[in-house]
Amino acid sequence: MGSTGHGKFGDYSEQQNYNVSNGGTTSGMYTSTNAGLGGNKCPTELPTIKLEDVQTSQYYIEHQELPEIGDDVYLSDKIHNGRLVVVHTDSNLIIGNLPTSYNFMIKCLEHNYTGNVISSGMQPIPFVVVDLHV
Repeated sequence: MGSTGHGKFGDYSEQQNYNVSNGGTTSGMYTSTNAGLGGNKCPTELPTIKLEDVQTSQYYIEHQELPEIGDDVYLSDKIHNGRLVVVHTDSNLIIGNLPTSYNFMIKCLEHNYTGNVISSGMQPIPFVVVDLHV
């Protein structure tokens, strides 16, 4: 899962991966972390994240539907099956995995990211898009 391909989170660079996945700049959008990685910075906002593996998530399997736009979510501070996951606040069920380009967020879990579902749908496959922030 890491950048070295050894099944670990590895050395994902927040600057590299965040800018690539969102196509924008993140200047002025950081908070410091003391996660043991030399005072690295974590983004305060993670907009428009299309979650992965929604159709196999706990939420979809249990409810056979997707969370609604506006539903509250949070980034779990626990790794689930080797992945960072987003959880539906009311049900405490996983709704999907963060894309691996966000694996740098492993060092930021102490910031308790929360947010909302901003989009969801069934075509072409079940999908959920969320905004997260500290």
